Amino acid sequence: MSKITREDIGDQHAKLTLVLDVADYEAKYNSELKALKGKVQLKGFRKGKTPLSFLKKTYGESVLADVVFKKVSEEMDKYFKDEKLNLIGNPIPSDEANKISIDPVNLQSYTLDYEIGYLPADMKVEGISKSKSFDVYEVEVPEKWINDDIDRFKKQLGERKEVDEKIMEGDVIRVKGIEQENGKAKAGGVESEFDLFFDSLSEDNQILFDGKRVGDKFTTDVFKLEDNMSEEMAKKHLLKLEGDDMEKAVNNDFELEVLTVTRVFPAELNKENLEKVFGPDSGVEDEAGARVKLEEHAKKGFEQGINNLFFTDAIDFINSKNEFSVPTEFFKKWLTFEASQKEGVAAPTDEQIEKEIESYRRRTIITKLLEENEVKIENAPLRANMKTRLARMMGGQPMGDDFYENMIDKMLEDQQYRDFVDESMNEVAMDGLSKKLKEKFKLNTVSVDFDTFKEKIDALNARYQPPAPPVAEAAEEEDEEEEEEIASEEIFK
Repeated sequence: MSKITREDIGDQHAKLTLVLDVADYEAKYNSELKALKGKVQLKGFRKGKTPLSFLKKTYGESVLADVVFKKVSEEMDKYFKDEKLNLIGNPIPSDEANKISIDPVNLQSYTLDYEIGYLPADMKVEGISKSKSFDVYEVEVPEKWINDDIDRFKKQLGERKEVDEKIMEGDVIRVKGIEQENGKAKAGGVESEFDLFFDSLSEDNQILFDGKRVGDKFTTDVFKLEDNMSEEMAKKHLLKLEGDDMEKAVNNDFELEVLTVTRVFPAELNKENLEKVFGPDSGVEDEAGARVKLEEHAKKGFEQGINNLFFTDAIDFINSKNEFSVPTEFFKKWLTFEASQKEGVAAPTDEQIEKEIESYRRRTIITKLLEENEVKIENAPLRANMKTRLARMMGGQPMGDDFYENMIDKMLEDQQYRDFVDESMNEVAMDGLSKKLKEKFKLNTVSVDFDTFKEKIDALNARYQPPAPPVAEAAEEEDEEEEEEIASEEIFK
């Protein structure tokens, strides 16, 4: 029968020696070989008739190794459970533990040595009390946001009419462009009619167009009408060139003649129009109601950030009140071993180890809080979180509920989306824990303007961003012909 002995080699740091007798794994080994016998067919033998001696020589080593190390894992897990050990990381095999001789014919006993680190058995989270208060922010919505949205709605719902008046901000201008050469129309040059949105013109061209009206003519650089329009885009969308014509040289100067000026006349924000914006069941009937609705929507968008600020402050405080010990020597060995299992990963420095220990303390506190507060991940909030994240990835495009529901079903079932699902589960768990903590501390509601709130969120995001690479390393990356772009999502939005 297998036996595990323990030797303490430091505080919360021990060596385990596992002795596995032949009787502990022989029956399972033979069972696996017999199951294999019915599946494989070796040359010279009918299927299912291959002698066990041949199977042992051909497949025995891999089958035995699998059986032995599964048995080791089972015995170790049972030991940790019986001893109520809260492990740090994973057991580290000794230098010889991975070099045991696997003989599929002459079975033998195995002795394996591991080192483990563990947390204090009586660890409890301290410091949670109504005597401690935290600020919870109420963010003032900038009036400009509301005004801009109101103006946008009025324009979107407004009537568009051609006017015989001077061009002004917000107008759409239909022009005819004629390519110029030496101050006159170029023979065989490009001619095109196209629309321009005044607000999209470059600053110089806004000055040029301002005050002009139908029939006016003037010359400008067609490729500089808009600041962000490339030459290719100008040729395609303004000059209407295609095919081989896209490659031919075109002069910059074009005479533009204003053909029409179309202006939006803002709509009245009455009940009928507002239903088109907010929906028939919104209860919004006038501009005042629309402003209230817009403010509510904006404040809802602040909720996650407000929650993240509280949660971070609370965990920082709780962490400062729970200086539980961590076996540094084991932690260093564990991190070094983990790095050695990954190709090209260097052993951690002392500074990195210290940071990892602090991070581990924090994660441990959060794990204990989740357990003590019985925070569970329910299906409904998990799906809601996944839908929100997917919608953000889709850039806010209206995909429809069926699309999201089907996509969520697929992601929950398919292992290739495991990281995405795990991240959503973590966010839902943290939200659940945050709600529990708010019940256990005193909360002070503090009103702040948006700029102050943004500064706090930016500082929080910066805290969780990875450090920039050294200058030399960054320069090397820029010199690579093909640069891999890594998009890192902010922890807090």
